[in-house]
Amino acid sequence: MAEAFTPINTEEEFAAAVAARYGDVATLQQQLQTVTGQRDTHAKTIEELKGQIKGHETAALRQRIAREKGLPFELASRLTGETEKDIQKDADTMAELLKSVKGPAPLANPEPDAAGSKHAGMLSMLNDLRGE
Repeated sequence: MAEAFTPINTEEEFAAAVAARYGDVATLQQQLQTVTGQRDTHAKTIEELKGQIKGHETAALRQRIAREKGLPFELASRLTGETEKDIQKDADTMAELLKSVKGPAPLANPEPDAAGSKHAGMLSMLNDLRGE
């Protein structure tokens, strides 16, 4: 014969019925908190890794664009922009600037001093010694 239904009238009876069916509620709540904490930790780790991936992808994109535009490898990290189009635009600008540079700066002043300066005699003597 089937067991007769007995209503639950107190919190103690309710807690006992839940414990009988599902185990200790406090243990379940503790396990839930543990799993929730782990989930939050993993979510933070995932976001950090996504940020690192984006950084590596952007660096690779900058290097590729610098190579395509004929820029030195060392200047690839100086390219700015969030999108590929922006980075290409910056690379074009940088390439134009580098084309305008004619070479290294002279090591000495190539222009002789004026004839009336106080060092003109020394400069003339130095040029004579050099055979110029």
